[in-house]
Amino acid sequence: MKDNTVNTNGIEVYESNIHQLADEYITHELNKPEDISNKQCFAGMIKYISKHIPKVDITDLVLLNNMWSIYTSLCYKYKHIITIERYCMLIDISRETFYRWKREDTRNDYCEELSLSRCDIIKKWDSEAESSMQDEASTGNPGPMFILKARRGWSETQTTVHEHVIRTDRTPEQIAGDYNITLPDKDTT
Repeated sequence: MKDNTVNTNGIEVYESNIHQLADEYITHELNKPEDISNKQCFAGMIKYISKHIPKVDITDLVLLNNMWSIYTSLCYKYKHIITIERYCMLIDISRETFYRWKREDTRNDYCEELSLSRCDIIKKWDSEAESSMQDEASTGNPGPMFILKARRGWSETQTTVHEHVIRTDRTPEQIAGDYNITLPDKDTT
């Protein structure tokens, strides 16, 4: 059984052309199948797939969303961080185009089938990529933390939130006693 096939009624089939191309790359382009765990080999696979699929219609949000799902499933399967850059490589657009789509809230680009605008879809993908980097950073790998700090404004220091709590269970006299203060007599005012 190939690595990216599913068994349907005893027949091995690919769920998508992309899965077939991934297996083709691993089988024919790598020295050993386990080399896919190498970041450069994985990026090479994404580039290989991009070169062998038809030009992606970037106006088709359902197609882009399906490709995102396939791309992220490959990342999870081969234990690689989800990156916007690799997804952009797959669909053959620049990272700048991706982030421009994310900023364009006013664009009249709503997908009924997904019930989301292009901007909201991009934000969802970007959030998943950030979460993937956060997961990897939590393992002690400094690379993702560097990216989170440099590109996303993260900090390794924990911020302290000070909350002002008003207690109503103590009298003014009890509070004054904590600080050795004598309160003015109520009758002298």
